Order: sequence, then structure tokens, then C-alpha cells
Amino acid sequence: MLRPNVIVSILIAGMLLLLVCPSARADSVTYTYTGPMFTSYSGTYSPGIQTNVSATFTLSQPLPPNLMNNLSSDDMSYLIVSMSVTDGSFVDTNVQDVAHFVFYTDSQGNITRWYWGFIHPVDARLDVQGVESIGNWFGFGTEDLAGFANGNTGGIGSADEIGTAGTWTVSAGQTVPEPSALLMLFTSMLAIAGVARSRVAERTSRA
Repeated sequence: MLRPNVIVSILIAGMLLLLVCPSARADSVTYTYTGPMFTSYSGTYSPGIQTNVSATFTLSQPLPPNLMNNLSSDDMSYLIVSMSVTDGSFVDTNVQDVAHFVFYTDSQGNITRWYWGFIHPVDARLDVQGVESIGNWFGFGTEDLAGFANGNTGGIGSADEIGTAGTWTVSAGQTVPEPSALLMLFTSMLAIAGVARSRVAERTSRA
């Protein structure tokens, strides 16, 4: 049986292995968008129910600096780990509903332009609800939009705000070891334990 001081040594060695392997870590980051209040309503949408676009996106890594995405070819939805998008009433958390997710960033990685939207099928795509935000995008200007279309009855609703951009905040997520790092740690600890056990056995045989 391993002595307590040997077990402690193994644990300390494992922690040191993680500290000296920063390349084997994955950093998530959360971007939160708060849009302006809607000023225009039509159809079934109304003030007090549909209020404004707000969203939280947790990405597997930060958006890089000096990013210049192309709307037609540079969708970045593959970075989304989880999300929550709402117009104040409808809430979408399904990453599969992404219609577009593109950004511009400055030299510090701050978001300067964006175009993202989500279309949620309610009834085999006959009924759909969507949320969209356009921030200073070339040719589109600035607009937050929420809408609903009922393909069965023809009922529609929408709410939007044109000309006022929302704001972004960023918070870093926890730094966690990737699976390869955990495997390396586990293998190393087994090796250390094996060496320690061999030494104990050798000392016992000598005695």
C-alpha cells in the first residue's frame, strides 16, 4: 500500500504537469449583447411583450483581433458552445437555429460590427420565429429585429429598432484542461504510482 506522503507527492506532481502544459488548455468566453428597446411594432407583436433583443453566447474561444468576416462565407457559429437569445418573450437556446453569425473586431478583439440571426421552426418550418441583430454592417446599417410568421394562418408579427446599436460585454470563462491533457495527467500519475510501488516493494524485499 502506498504511504500518505507518496500519494501527496503523486497529486502534487500531477498539478505541476498541468501548470507546465498551458497549450493543453481550452478557454471559453461569454459575449453578452443588450439591444435597444424596440420602437416599431406590427401584427401580433406589441410593447411590453416583445421588448428588445438580448443574447448571451458562450464561445469555445475568444473572437480574434482584426477579424473581418464575409457575410456569405465566414459564419462562425461553430464556436458557439451554448447560447440564449430573446426578444423579451420568445427565447431560443438551440444552436442549430443559427442563420448567420459573423463579426468584425478591432486590434484588441472588441466587436465593432456584427450580423447574427436565428430562425426557429415552430411547425415544420410553416411557423417560424426569429431574432436578428445588425450592427453597423456595410450596406445594412444598424437594426434589431424580432419576427413571427405563421404559414398556416398567414398571421405575422414583428418588432424592430433601426439606427441604434446595442452594446457588448465580454467575460472570460473558466480555463479547463482538454481531454488530451487529462489523459496525459492520468498516464503520468499512473507511471509515478508504479515507480513508487516498485520502490516500496524493493525496500520490503531487502528487509
